[in-house]
Amino acid sequence: MFRLPNISNPQRVPKIKRLLRRSALSLKDFARYHVNRKMPHLGKMEHIVFVCQGNVCRSAFAEYYLKSVISNMSNMSILVESCGLDVTRETLSPPDAVQVAKFFGVDLKTHRSKGILSTGIQTADMVIAMEYQHVVRLRNMFPELAQKIYLLSAFAPLPYRLTCNIYDPFGLGEAELASCFSQVARAVDSLNRQLIMKGKGYE
Repeated sequence: MFRLPNISNPQRVPKIKRLLRRSALSLKDFARYHVNRKMPHLGKMEHIVFVCQGNVCRSAFAEYYLKSVISNMSNMSILVESCGLDVTRETLSPPDAVQVAKFFGVDLKTHRSKGILSTGIQTADMVIAMEYQHVVRLRNMFPELAQKIYLLSAFAPLPYRLTCNIYDPFGLGEAELASCFSQVARAVDSLNRQLIMKGKGYE
């Protein structure tokens, strides 16, 4: 279970202007996503792929965090991957992301970013994106997977799922990374609990 690390934020990130802009966009995207959204079908999960923009912070953390959550489950049998929509070459996670991830028991030191085609996304049982714009792009790229593509926040408990988008913390400092990783961890924990309660997956 995650705990929000106590990290100081001398630069006062995120700034009010960015917060207001993100809040307005999240409300708009929440409405657009949920108009045509169906509840995720939690059948047997053998393959989950997390997706974000660059695959060095959000989706990378989600991948390694879920792996850490299920690593102690003796009946675990699931492939967890992550990738980025705009990755053109392998890149390390930034040092501040690696440092903050440690507070959540996640080691990102060995992570290297991957593009969409470097994963087995077309065989995934569930593709989980960080922002509504990612969902739209993924559904356009892989229309045959449209019913398997979801927002990560959709799995979070109320009221946290109302946030809709989990925004990119890259370059915004440790406080922003800690906030982002807390959002991701909360949603992943909830997803894991839902799978266990359904008695599905990890078989």
